[in-house]
Amino acid sequence: MDPLRKSLLLGLDQAPAGSGTAPVSLPEVSPAWSAWLQAGADAVYRQAALSTLKKLPEPCAAPLDERPVLQPALGAVLALALHHQDPLLLAEFSAGVLRHGLRVSSGDLPALLKLKDSKLQEAARPLLGETGKWLARQGGWTWALGLELGDAEKDWSEGRSAERLAALEHFRTVDAGAARERMVASFTGDGAAERLVLIQALHVGLSLEDQDLLLHLIESDRSKKVKAAARALLLELDGPLRKALVAHVQAHIEIERRAGLRGGKLTLSVELPQVWPEALEWVFDNKHPHLGKLASAWERAVSKVPLEVWEGHGAPVELLGAVDPSEDLATVMGWTQAALSQGHTRWFWPLYQWWAERLRSGGSKSGAARHASQQIGALAPKLPLDRAVDQMVRFLAQAESVDPGLALDVLRALPLPWPEPVARAWLGRINRAQQVRDLPKWLSDSLKLAANALPPQFLPQRPLLPGSSTTRVIAFAAKVTARRRIHTYLP
Repeated sequence: MDPLRKSLLLGLDQAPAGSGTAPVSLPEVSPAWSAWLQAGADAVYRQAALSTLKKLPEPCAAPLDERPVLQPALGAVLALALHHQDPLLLAEFSAGVLRHGLRVSSGDLPALLKLKDSKLQEAARPLLGETGKWLARQGGWTWALGLELGDAEKDWSEGRSAERLAALEHFRTVDAGAARERMVASFTGDGAAERLVLIQALHVGLSLEDQDLLLHLIESDRSKKVKAAARALLLELDGPLRKALVAHVQAHIEIERRAGLRGGKLTLSVELPQVWPEALEWVFDNKHPHLGKLASAWERAVSKVPLEVWEGHGAPVELLGAVDPSEDLATVMGWTQAALSQGHTRWFWPLYQWWAERLRSGGSKSGAARHASQQIGALAPKLPLDRAVDQMVRFLAQAESVDPGLALDVLRALPLPWPEPVARAWLGRINRAQQVRDLPKWLSDSLKLAANALPPQFLPQRPLLPGSSTTRVIAFAAKVTARRRIHTYLP
């Protein structure tokens, strides 16, 4: 038998009884038994997506994995996760298997190695063990080897765009200047798409020493996308471009505090610039679909101004309270984008409340409401956890009267598993319904999300909505059963 075939069979625990777990000389067998062995080897090759190879040196034997194989009941959970391509269920399953020192059947390894999605691969990697890595080397599945193949120099010279970017980011952490020179040298032979990827590495250790390169790219690069990426980086530096932008914006917005019994109230007025300096005309490059030309340019400019500039006039909630929604929508849109890009957590909740009020007052089908919903969807994952939990519990208490998009945005943004108050409120609302048709649509849509999000101690012991037989209810029951089985066998 071909040495590679023999090793592959033995590595997958498919050797005939008594032949051991390492390549050995097989005993004399009948022609029929030899034919069966040949057929088995061909089947394994097809399952592992390998073609017949000849004249190769015999590989080292597969390492012996002495961990016990998991129970058949858990094998069914793995089959469900792979069938539905569910990275969350697969990750939960992997964590339990690893925690208890078990391993999957060797026959499951080829199916794991052939996963294409990066999230599934990441969830499956702990299940492979040394035997899986051995098989990955035979079939060229480099993703399964994790960091074992990590070589920055090799990735830089031979890798794809993502690998070259990772290598360049590594070089930036070691010596930012040398890495910058390396990138400039590479640019002479790179296309625009490659330059656009590599320029992202400047985020690591960005400093005024990178300013000359960024200015050069803005002035001379042939790609508009590369120019835009360089400009965005340059605006993160406290240099001439950002100072000019701040000065021009401040000249067209007036914020005053009027005296009052409670310390005064802010007033805000904006005069949209009709003309922009030549160095700032890039604000007109991308027109926002919901705004006119001047308002769109204003929104883009405000989004690039550091939020600390505005906080000198008052707290975020005061500033937003001074805004006229019918006149200053572009200003709030700019603040929203600035908060998201600059990571200013103290702005997220006031902005979320402002947009939620616009959604409630604008009608669910108006253009303004649809735009408000987009802003809320971006802000929801950034909300402070305590605020998001309180908001979601209130939504579940008044499920019928809540805007569906608003509720689902917050629900999707919560960490997994859900915090206990949310899980308890969600189950309480679901249990009050007899069938899925008795629920608001947004709550029935949340079944798929809840199947992965309910904490283990809240997984229902009996089926929810027993009178329903819709696909989503059946899928929810199957997922919950699988997760309960994980936490029963692998607590």
